[in-house]
Amino acid sequence: MRKKIIVSEDIKDPTIKRERQVAEWMIKEQFKWSKPIIILKFFTGKVGEDPISFLENLVVDVEANRWDETDLLKVIGGFLKDNARE
Repeated sequence: MRKKIIVSEDIKDPTIKRERQVAEWMIKEQFKWSKPIIILKFFTGKVGEDPISFLENLVVDVEANRWDETDLLKVIGGFLKDNARE
């Protein structure tokens, strides 16, 4: 017989509920950043590179990694190289 997992919404005591919410958030954030499913490709802005294609692929990769817009803003600078970074 499986036991029901208690989540923060099921807890009535506000102190315990808050502790559980923090723990759930920490687990979610740790999982999110533990190891990306897809490694983003670099973009340099050199002739022949398609910026539209880069952005379209970036959106797909970000969604696959379960990142949100805030996460993307934290990491995007690391994937822009040379002229694209300026």
